[in-house]
Amino acid sequence: MYRRGLCLILATLMTMGGCQQQTRSTSPHSTADSVSPAPSVPSAPRALTLADLDIKTSDFKGGNIQLKDPLDEDEYYCFDVFGFGANAQTVEPLSVHTCKPEGWRDATFQMDYPKPGQIYLPAYDLCAQATRIERGAHIMLETCSDTPLQQFIYRADGTLEMLPRHGRDAFCVVVHPADGIATGGPSHLRREVYIYNCDRIDAALKQWVLPSGAPALAPHDGIKLAPPAGPPIPPEMGPIAGLYQAVCSGCHGSNGEGNLTLQSPKLAGQSEWYLARSFENYTAGILGTRDGDRWGSQMAYHVSDLPSSIAADLAAYIQLMPDEPAAPLVSGNVANGKQIYDEYCALCHADDAMGLQALNSPRLAGMSDWYLLRQMHKFKDGRRGAHEQDIYGAQMAAIMGDLDTDQHMIDVIAYVNTLSSR
Repeated sequence: MYRRGLCLILATLMTMGGCQQQTRSTSPHSTADSVSPAPSVPSAPRALTLADLDIKTSDFKGGNIQLKDPLDEDEYYCFDVFGFGANAQTVEPLSVHTCKPEGWRDATFQMDYPKPGQIYLPAYDLCAQATRIERGAHIMLETCSDTPLQQFIYRADGTLEMLPRHGRDAFCVVVHPADGIATGGPSHLRREVYIYNCDRIDAALKQWVLPSGAPALAPHDGIKLAPPAGPPIPPEMGPIAGLYQAVCSGCHGSNGEGNLTLQSPKLAGQSEWYLARSFENYTAGILGTRDGDRWGSQMAYHVSDLPSSIAADLAAYIQLMPDEPAAPLVSGNVANGKQIYDEYCALCHADDAMGLQALNSPRLAGMSDWYLLRQMHKFKDGRRGAHEQDIYGAQMAAIMGDLDTDQHMIDVIAYVNTLSSR
């Protein structure tokens, strides 16, 4: 979910103006007619253990192609397509991005397929192809063919080398030495990928890992893209459905089911009025702006280019999604939780924890329990409910002041979990 992608979606689906495109930097080592100087190489390259890099490509079942060294990204860098979901920009050069869980369509590659030497992206039926065999060249996604520009070999030292060699020089797939660029909030970084002389680049920028046994997408069956995900929709909801699936589904799921791995809560089943208000608060800077609110700030970043006027339509579309109770992950003393809930929570959130619009209190039952617990902590420590315009958040923060321990919060959530199955 990147700002450039949002601009494209808004232009094509919503016909809305005011989106400021964020220009991506181009590689300082790539020009149309000349070769730029080599990037600076650290005087003392880091020594890496290569024992786990000697993997045969036949053992690689498809998945992330990961840089061995994490560099400045604790979650590591992996091959990725610029953009996201339905808004993936396959006409842009390949890059590396904060690694995603295995199985994401725009980050799942196969080696030596459909022919030896090719790097294949099954979701789009395209192969990696260098723009030329010389330093500074980018790697694009093109129709798979017999061109030498699609020939790569994965060597035992972890390098991805172009074949054939260009004279006596060996060229490898490398990552730009500059620090990663934030692309989706504070937890997502991106770097450029290009071709460079294998012997003139730091080992940390050119050694890759192919996870053995990773799940593979099925080979392409002739359909360019899968049918749109999500619930059946009336024709008039087409634009807002397209926006949700392009911008929101990658984290919250095609049916709003949420994703713990991406720290994104379930949306399906939440009150329409509450979803709309929360969206408006994120776009207005009322939510997601406090220091230490990592995931809230990420959400605020993702919606910063979207107009608050779409909040009602977006919330209405989410109401069409199947409401399956989120799997309970929090366990505690249910009896103690019930006592605390009845005393502090039931008046506003209702006895069944389904929420009360009249009291501006959202549904709790059947939603992501780990997310509810995190919000309780945020209300208690001031990361939420402190904004002067967050009236209802301030009320919640005041209530949280009466819960003395983490265990009290855990017990309350454990009790709420029992209500979701009724």
